[in-house]
Amino acid sequence: MVEVYRHGSTFDLGEQYIYDARWKFNKNIAHLIHHHLTRLGFFKKTIGIDAGDIKVILNAEKNSLAENIFNNFGYEVVRTDRKVAGNIVVFSGGEFFNILEYIENLKFCGVVGNMPENIYIPRKSTRKIKNSDDVSSLMRERGYVELFFEDLSIAEQWSAMKNARNIVAIHGAALGWLAFSCRRPDGIKANLIELFPAGFVVNPYRKYMAALGGAWAGCRGQITKEVVMDLDFGGELKSRAFDDFYISPESIEAALDQVKG
Repeated sequence: MVEVYRHGSTFDLGEQYIYDARWKFNKNIAHLIHHHLTRLGFFKKTIGIDAGDIKVILNAEKNSLAENIFNNFGYEVVRTDRKVAGNIVVFSGGEFFNILEYIENLKFCGVVGNMPENIYIPRKSTRKIKNSDDVSSLMRERGYVELFFEDLSIAEQWSAMKNARNIVAIHGAALGWLAFSCRRPDGIKANLIELFPAGFVVNPYRKYMAALGGAWAGCRGQITKEVVMDLDFGGELKSRAFDDFYISPESIEAALDQVKG
């Protein structure tokens, strides 16, 4: 459920519990998961505030992604740019990695069954693999099912990652669902092999797996002269973040042999 309040002075919700999510850019799945859902899971576990007890505040501008995710976990959303008053619940513990485990306390409302245990997640628009046929062939040979998350609903994305035991994926925001992948019903921890373009390597999902007990390995794409020139002449830090790239199937094979489920 979503309510919208655009104009007026302070929006007073009385004794209602409130979680104000407007402090973060919320058109990114990973932000919504590790900055907000982890806190909501923490509140539920430590002080007993469930989805029916608290409203999530978002900006007045429509944000279908955020609304869909919060609603799928049973949270009512209020959209407003006004100041809000009520029982505002705040978490001030710094980094989110130390509370990732609390996300298991949230109940997802739209589980999809029959998802594969071994999944390969490429990308369609940016950060694509140029030799994708070679990589896809390797993945099939090793028993992986290819899933483009751009084509999946929120429920399908959550269910795929929740059920997965072995994941090979190009780095991207949808990997935020990994927060749920190490909480399989059978207790088995997930493994992740993360693929990066040459000019952009970051470590949040490596920290995810360390915090949740899963295994991780990274494979970097072929370094190009453009990437080297950026280093030599001070290019912008993320100027190559969404570049398409070649990656060695042999490096992925080595990672698969190292990280076995």
